[in-house]
Amino acid sequence: MLRRELDKVLWPDRNHLDLRQVQEYFAKYLYLPRLVYPEVIVEAVRDGVSSLTWRDCFAYAGGYDEAQGRYLGLQAGRTGIVISADGQSVIVKPDVAQAQMDKEAAVSRPAGPEPGGAAAPQPVQPNGSPGTAPAQQPQPRPKPTRFHGSIEVDAMRLARDASTISTEVLQHLVSKLGAKVQVVIDINAQIPDGVDENTIRAVTENCRTLGFDSSSGFEQ
Repeated sequence: MLRRELDKVLWPDRNHLDLRQVQEYFAKYLYLPRLVYPEVIVEAVRDGVSSLTWRDCFAYAGGYDEAQGRYLGLQAGRTGIVISADGQSVIVKPDVAQAQMDKEAAVSRPAGPEPGGAAAPQPVQPNGSPGTAPAQQPQPRPKPTRFHGSIEVDAMRLARDASTISTEVLQHLVSKLGAKVQVVIDINAQIPDGVDENTIRAVTENCRTLGFDSSSGFEQ
């Protein structure tokens, strides 16, 4: 139903729409269906991009880089996608999203020998005549086996940034055979006026439930 309304009035001449703006459209314009609650748009987008038939709906991206003409954190066709209407995230027409995915897949695909290509040139001796390759070949450089990265994200846009980091960085690492990837979330909060008892209780209990380590907690 959301895709039908998009095609009918909202994006005939656009390749994508700001997700928060879509929510505002449905709340503002009377010719669009009334929403039971604003988050129903987010739920509809989650259902659409998680479906195997997402090409009948839309794709989702954490943002759009106008300078490069590229969607950041572009995702579709899998479950577990974090959807956030934060003013940066967008829903993308499926054909536009597929074009970017195909382009990026082609760039990352290793180049192989072209059929019917020219034979590799034979090594040449110092006197200029063809000869055989030297017995000893240079050893290939060892490949790196470890990656470490750290980044500070906006606490108010954690869902968007986490989704983008997952797509642009983590997916490349976890896809490697035998890869063991550990992600640690480090929270450091400074509250100049102090923290009230209700907040201390809620945060402490939630940290315990979620499995935070024993060093987590409040201090003077």
